[in-house]
Amino acid sequence: MKTLMLSTALVLAASVAFAGDFDNNSVDVVLERDNLTFGVSSTGGEATDLSVGVTVLPYEVLGADADLTLGAQYGIESEDFTLSATYALSKSYGQVNVYGSLEAAYEIESGASNGDWHATPTAGVAYSVNDKLTAFTDVDYTWDASNDWTTEGGSVELGARYAINDDVALTPSLVRTFDTGADETNLNLKVALRF
Repeated sequence: MKTLMLSTALVLAASVAFAGDFDNNSVDVVLERDNLTFGVSSTGGEATDLSVGVTVLPYEVLGADADLTLGAQYGIESEDFTLSATYALSKSYGQVNVYGSLEAAYEIESGASNGDWHATPTAGVAYSVNDKLTAFTDVDYTWDASNDWTTEGGSVELGARYAINDDVALTPSLVRTFDTGADETNLNLKVALRF
């Protein structure tokens, strides 16, 4: 587990010296209440997206936790609108948690009469250092299902979630995109507030 995290960190560190890196750092603020989430994302100090999600159908399958999350996202500047459904599975082995998900999203661009379907699988692993700190790494990749499954690229993320208390958690991470045509490395900070 530690070897996997270290390997991912080295790959990300080896690719961070390119021009354009760290130009699109982001901050996400997520409010959580039971099975609901409300989020605001910002890049470069300006709010870029609003989102809402609801987790439905949580259950256990073959010893793994599973759930389905329905979401909606609005691009403030682009005025794009996205509806999504994400099926997620996770299984713990002591301090290690292995997880994966598959998201199907329907994105309608501003002014368009119809949208495009996108599919994004994600796979990752997390390691609980203690009851407050969890390190993680994951990878995702997106295809445009409406246009002959054209690849849209993916990202690798390496980060750590720190629970300040039961209601506040900070998750700083390093994100590297690939196969996007404009690959870059950026920092992300997620602030989760439970109310």
